[in-house]
Amino acid sequence: MKKPPKKGSRLTAAELPLVIYSTLPKLPGEEISLQEWATMVNREWMKKKGYISAGARLAVAKRVVPHGQWGQLFKKDPQAVARPLLMSDRTAERLIRLARHPTLKELVANPSHGSNLPPSWRTLAELASLHPKVLEWLLAEGHLHAKTTRKQVEWWVAQVRSMGNKPSDST
Repeated sequence: MKKPPKKGSRLTAAELPLVIYSTLPKLPGEEISLQEWATMVNREWMKKKGYISAGARLAVAKRVVPHGQWGQLFKKDPQAVARPLLMSDRTAERLIRLARHPTLKELVANPSHGSNLPPSWRTLAELASLHPKVLEWLLAEGHLHAKTTRKQVEWWVAQVRSMGNKPSDST
């Protein structure tokens, strides 16, 4: 079984699932209970800047939890587990989107770029709506920085969406 990288090492997209599975409480093939999923995600969620790893675990859980049982991880479900997730299902979806974004998870993990990103996971989740090339351009041009607000990001997302809905000049 592959060991998690030492603190400070950067994970590649290919390594992330291996690290997640290597830190699970059961062996591959053994079923993880809903309560164990909730406990693992909550543990990551409570860590400082644990939103990427919480989102990655949520993404894995969403794929392996049997159909119809995903909602039981959240306190609003009538059949919720004893100690449900400390977040709403909407927050979980945002964290999954953030963890799946190819550029953001690398930028957050990179110490030289991570300090240039907004500290709010919610603002980062909005940034996950942008194409990686747009995100890289915003960072390179200095538009994206630690003091970037969610309102600014929402405006960028709206601008990109409106540009995508216009007919191209080549038609």
